[in-house]
Formats: sequence, C-alpha cells, structure tokens
Amino acid sequence: MTVSAWISVAIYALLCVGAGRSVLFLFRIPRDPLSHSWASCYLAGQLVVLLLTLITAFIPLPLAWLQVSLGVAVLIAGICHLFRAPVVLGRMLLTAAAASVVAGVLFPDIWLVTQYAPLYEWDARSYWFFHGKVICIDGGVRSAFFANPDCAWSHCDYPLFLAAQSAWLSAIAGGWHDITAKAFLWLNFAAYLDLFRRILQRGCAGWWFWAPAAIVMFDQETYSYVSGIADPHYAMPLILVMAACCAPGPTNRAFAALMLAFAANVKNEAAVYVTLILAATAVVRLLLPAVRGHRQDVAKALSTSIRQLALGLTLGLAPWLAWSAYRWIHGIAERDGVMAALMDGRTFFANLPDRALPILSYFMDSYMFRRAPIILAALVLVALFRRMRRGSPDPGSRTRPVHGYLWVVFVMLNALIFLPYVVTPWDLALHLGTSAGRLLLLPFLILVLILTEETRLTILRFASPSDARDR
Repeated sequence: MTVSAWISVAIYALLCVGAGRSVLFLFRIPRDPLSHSWASCYLAGQLVVLLLTLITAFIPLPLAWLQVSLGVAVLIAGICHLFRAPVVLGRMLLTAAAASVVAGVLFPDIWLVTQYAPLYEWDARSYWFFHGKVICIDGGVRSAFFANPDCAWSHCDYPLFLAAQSAWLSAIAGGWHDITAKAFLWLNFAAYLDLFRRILQRGCAGWWFWAPAAIVMFDQETYSYVSGIADPHYAMPLILVMAACCAPGPTNRAFAALMLAFAANVKNEAAVYVTLILAATAVVRLLLPAVRGHRQDVAKALSTSIRQLALGLTLGLAPWLAWSAYRWIHGIAERDGVMAALMDGRTFFANLPDRALPILSYFMDSYMFRRAPIILAALVLVALFRRMRRGSPDPGSRTRPVHGYLWVVFVMLNALIFLPYVVTPWDLALHLGTSAGRLLLLPFLILVLILTEETRLTILRFASPSDARDR
C-alpha cells in the first residue's frame, strides 16, 4: 500500500472514531474507559457507517453526499471536543496510534498480509467485498444488483457490514483497489486487541495479559482477521463480551450492548447467536424475577439498564431491520435454502443418519488436531499452577458460576454449527472443508477463555495474602 492509501485509512478511522464518540455523547452514555475508548468509538462508528449506507437502499441519495455530511458533522464535533477537553481527545488519538503500532510489532506477519495480499479468499472476494465494490461504483445500495436474480450467485442476502466499510474507504481513497479496500480490517484487529487488553487488565496483573492474548491471537485462523473473512469480526466482539462478564466488578452494559450490536450486523449466523444471548439474558434478568414475585427487581433492572442499552439496541436493530425490510421488499432470499430446510425438518431427519458421524469427526479433528497446541498450552498452565497451590482459597469464587454458563454456551454453539451441515445442498466434505473451520472459531475462543480465566484465578490463589500467611 502507498502512503496516500494509508492516509485514506487514517481519515476513514478518524471518521469512524468521531462518529462513534458523537453517538455516545448524544445517548449520554456514562463515561467509562472501556465504552469510551478509541476502539469502542471506532467500532460504534462503523455501525453508523453501515446505517448511513443502508439509507441509500430506500432513498436515492448518492453515497458521497452522506459521506460529506458525516465528515462535516464529525469535524464540527471534533472542534467542539477539542476546545472542551483537548487532553482527552489527544490521549484518545495517541492511544489509537500506539495500539496500531504495537499490534504491528507484535503481529508483523498480519501487518504484511494487510500491506501486500490482495483478496484471495473466495468468500471475501466474491461475496463480502464484491458487494462493497458494487456499492462503491453504484454510489449506494441499488436494486439493479442486489435484487437481480442473475446476481444471486454472490449471496446478495448477506449483511452489508464489511461491504459498507470497504465502499466508504474506497471512496475516500479515490477508487477501488483490492488491498486498500480491506486495509480497515487491520484497524479492527488493533481495536480488538486493545479492548481485550483493557478487559484483562481489570482483573489481571499487567504482565499476565500477554499469555491469554497470545493464546487467543496466535490461533491459525488469525490471518482471517485481515483477509476479508467475516467470521472473526463477529467472533471477537462476542468473546470480548464474555471476557468482560468474567472480569471482576460490574459488567459495563453499554459496552456489552455495543459489542452485541456490532456482531449481529456482521453475519447472519451472528444475528442468531446475539438473539439467543439477549433471550437468555432477558429470562435471567426479567422473566425469572417476575415469576418469583420480585417485580421490584425487574423494575430496577429496567430502570438502570435502559439508557445504557439504548445505543447498542439502536445501532444493532436499526441496520438489521433496514436490511431485512429491503430483502423482503425485493424478494432477496437465502441462496442455499438452509433455513427453509431446517424449518421443514424432513431433510434434516433424512440426512442425519449418514451425515452425523462425518460432521462430528470434522469437529473433533478441528479441536484435537488443528488447535491442539493452543488448547494444550492453556491446559499446561492450568495444571502447573494448580499443582503448585492445590487446595488454596479461591479469591475469585464469585465468578465461578460464569464458567458453567460458558460451557453451556460452548455446547450450544457447536450444536448450532452442526445443524446447517446436515441439510446443506452442497457436497458435505467440500462445505465442511471450506467453512466449518471458520465457524468453529467462536466456540474455540470460548474454550480458551474458560481455560485462561481458570488459570488467572489459580494464579490469584497462588499469590493471595492469605496464602502468604499460611506459608
């Protein structure tokens, strides 16, 4: 990439950070180092970019007008913020620059992939970013492509999150280029890494961040963060939410809602996961207390959460509903018909006897062989520290129930990933080999999270003052 291309990426990043910071201010989200960090603002700004792009699907506005309007609004907001809190603004921008540089130093191979590798993954080139190229050339979301049956081969029903970002960046850069169009994914990667650092620092000593970060980030699927594949970009926000829930202290609801909104708009599968998470949360926080007669707890939960959740619900539901409505209006259906086959049920039960064992065998191979070194590293750390201080008090016992829930989530995700392969109309071996490894990334990260959190608690037991007195 050229210097001018990276300047375009910097402008795009500033636009997203400014847009995200502005919506946090408009929704009066309480200040917090996690939700108000540059990374959270940047990811929230990407949802604003998606929503503005979807406006062109219903109103024949040129995308350039919306880009200029957002740029002017962000510039005005930035000037106002500069006069009100110049130190905060300067610290945020410096932290963003430092996080990007540190991510490049820690992961130089991924940096090189961003710099020189074109779009080579089939899904990235032919679906996600091809849609972005069309939006960039057409100046918006137009039915001439997305509602054209001849273009159904490109899965026109897929969400437009990655496509919208690539279209905006390409417009800023002055034209479409396969490498420049996906360069924003490097900033996403740096943002995930920075948020993960912030979460782990809330409950860990500073040096201990690097061990779980290495375990999670050095998985062989890491290159897909910057290759254009969508799966890591919903897996990481969801794992960040789970990591935040495991960390000591109250969970930042605004941050959790923002990450769920981000994940839900990246890919259809992620929308299903987020729906299940929200349904389970509503049952635990609202339905069960109401059934047990604790209506005051329900009222308290609603009153304390509604403002913090409003931004996430808006940025999550608005783009998702807009895209769903557009698909319904223009009759854009799922190309593979997997959901229809699952709803019908007959195909599932007819295929299950022959396909269950090959699918389960692939899953086991993915966990036991492809990712065995990563899991083994976490298990060795757990076993080592447990052996050193067997039976010591557990200072983090109040987070223990979280592990049980995460194991349930791990099993449920594997079951949800299992279902589509039973009814897929494509060759089973081909379909598994080209997509299952990516879909299993999220449950794998959850498994690593469970193991690394257990290791953290064991280290706390080993180093606790009570242990020192016992010795």
